[in-house]
Amino acid sequence: MKMYQSAMLSCFFLVSGYSVTAQKLKANQVPAPVQQAFKGKFARATDIDWKKEGNQYKASFDMGDVDHDVFYNAAGKLVSHSYEIKVAELPAAVQAAAKTNFPKHKLDDPERVETNGTVTYKVELDGRPDMKAVFAADGKLISKKEDID
Repeated sequence: MKMYQSAMLSCFFLVSGYSVTAQKLKANQVPAPVQQAFKGKFARATDIDWKKEGNQYKASFDMGDVDHDVFYNAAGKLVSHSYEIKVAELPAAVQAAAKTNFPKHKLDDPERVETNGTVTYKVELDGRPDMKAVFAADGKLISKKEDID
């Protein structure tokens, strides 16, 4: 049974395009179009770490005291950008929806995520059980799952 579960999990990652492990890269291993696009948009970035995840290039970096993650395709197109924000910076609709959907939980570690032009907000919800949720900017709950980390 355990072997079957492992095989199914492996198939999920292969079919969904996600890599089970990310490959760490040195800056000189990142394609030139990706480097140029990154430097053009995030010239003040510090502590940059590059990884290849599937067919995308991920940069994790700091700008000031804020952590950022960006994903680019090999042609240098920005696919996704997420960064930490304060709870007070969440749209009022997201804060209200979180209170409605998770009345006994406390909002924590919010992130603003923009993927292909669509903005969502990812939050951790401290409580029993701890949860992770994603909300649209209008407060619509997109997904939720128990946080087992």
